[in-house]
Order: sequence, then C-alpha cells, then structure tokens
Amino acid sequence: MQTLKRFLLSGALVLIGGLLVLPAAFAQGRMGNPEQMKARMMEEADDTVKQLGLTDEAAKTVKEILAKRVEKRSELLATVREQRSREAMEAMRTQMSVVDEETAKELAGVLSEAQLDKYKKIEEERRSQRRGPRGN
Repeated sequence: MQTLKRFLLSGALVLIGGLLVLPAAFAQGRMGNPEQMKARMMEEADDTVKQLGLTDEAAKTVKEILAKRVEKRSELLATVREQRSREAMEAMRTQMSVVDEETAKELAGVLSEAQLDKYKKIEEERRSQRRGPRGN
C-alpha cells in the first residue's frame, strides 16, 4: 500500500511539473525561439554544402544562396508567430514553397544535375524527419 501511495505521489509531482514547464515551451514555439531556428537552418545549410562535396567557389555560391533562403524563411516564420492565425500559416506555407522553388532554380545554375538531385534528396529527408513518425 505504501508503495502505491509513493507511486501515485510521484506521478502527480511529475504531472504538475510538466504542467508548469509546458506553457513556457509553447510560448517559444515548437522549434524554439527565432534565433535558435535561424541558427539551426544555417547549420543545415552548412551541412548540405558539405554533403554535396563542392569546390570552394561553388560552396561559397551555394552558401550564399542558402543563406538568402534562410533569411526569407526566417522572415516568414516571424510573421506567422506575430499573427498567430491559420490563414497566416497557410500563406506562409505557400510562400515557403515559392522560396524553395526560387532556391532550386538558383542552385540549378551552380550545381550539376547529380548534385541538384542529391540536394533535393537531402531536403526531402529533412522534411520527413521534421514531420516525425506520424507524417505531420
């Protein structure tokens, strides 16, 4: 009986602790604050350049293209955070698709066909990782 009481008390404490922490986590957003998101996107861009195995000159150009993409996506995410509406989210998704298409066109001028295919595979892998196991 004593063990059951301890178990229930421990569970209640964990639940209460979680309820105290969750609002702060949601206030920052699912992916962290804007600076963290931007830093994570830049790390992904750097990683992409490494995976593509580019010459120094091509790597520099691709980094510039991807940095522009990060800036545009960061601005779109900031707008959605400010507006906090379903309409803003849907508009952002459409605009991000446009940004991604523009980026792919710019990269096509720098990368070979094989490198561009590899870039697309890297991006798709990242998208599927972000969605998680449920496909969200």
